[in-house]
Amino acid sequence: MAGSYGQSCPVAKALDVIGERWSLLILRDLFRKGPLRFQDLEHGLRGVAPNTLSARLKTLEAQGVVATRLYEQHPPRYEYFLTEKGKALAPVLEQLAAKHAGAVLVAKVNTDEEQRLAMRHGVRSLPTLMLYRAGKPVQQTIGAQPLAALEAMIAPFLARASDALREEATDLQRAGNRDEAVALLRKALEKDPENYRVHTDLAALLIDLGRLDQAEELLRNMPALEQQSAAAERQFVRLRLARAGEEAPEASELERALARDPDDVKANYYRSANAALKGDFKEALQGLLKVVRTDRGFRDDAARRAMIDIFTLLGADDPLVKEYRTQLARALN
Repeated sequence: MAGSYGQSCPVAKALDVIGERWSLLILRDLFRKGPLRFQDLEHGLRGVAPNTLSARLKTLEAQGVVATRLYEQHPPRYEYFLTEKGKALAPVLEQLAAKHAGAVLVAKVNTDEEQRLAMRHGVRSLPTLMLYRAGKPVQQTIGAQPLAALEAMIAPFLARASDALREEATDLQRAGNRDEAVALLRKALEKDPENYRVHTDLAALLIDLGRLDQAEELLRNMPALEQQSAAAERQFVRLRLARAGEEAPEASELERALARDPDDVKANYYRSANAALKGDFKEALQGLLKVVRTDRGFRDDAARRAMIDIFTLLGADDPLVKEYRTQLARALN
């Protein structure tokens, strides 16, 4: 961990725990004082080595937040100034720190000193901002970002007042009171319509209750960007599987069909959809893979698409995903 900058302004204090050393302090001075020559920056940033300052300026130029212009011809001398992108970035730390004080803990890693840590986390460009929750990385962004982008990045992970209602609804659901849980989530949605965790919680519960049209309407009414979130995509996947299960014949009819013909494509597909809805993903993947091998074109490649949906639900690190993704690739080649 790098040492403190030893300055008392809010930006310097924030940068004691985030960002590549000196980079954002350079932006701070350019924002406050306007265009500056190299020696002016060096004088204002006490303790910065000339080679370090030069390297940071080159990086900021490459990111498009700082530019240079000639102010003297003989000998040629240049001054540094903020681009429009840089001007948008300058007050980010003050605003972010003031707005989310106590809710977000900001930590800095000096990649020059912690090279192994940077390699382990795949940091190849600076600045890189990684967001952690419960000790695990949940988001990442590279390069200088405006406040709006950082707000959007952290918003899904900040606690909101309506989250207390979500927790109550979870307790009700566990106790078997699912209708009461739905009512409570609808109340949370009315109070805080921009907490999209409520949307996905409620959609999940509606899918469990078989209210598929309500769940789909709820998900489709979310902003386009929120519909692409991992939580929303998970519910879209569950909805597609539920739709397939809804179309399925009775389980007894499926079993009779498979007793007559174990390779019956339709019966294998619908039994697999039912297995996925019950959480038996191994049986579901086995049956869907059989459909792919028997009749790839069944319902416009529905079996392959269903397998990919299950992979999304389980996550890339799940052993079943690793096993069946390989088998699916072989079946398609």
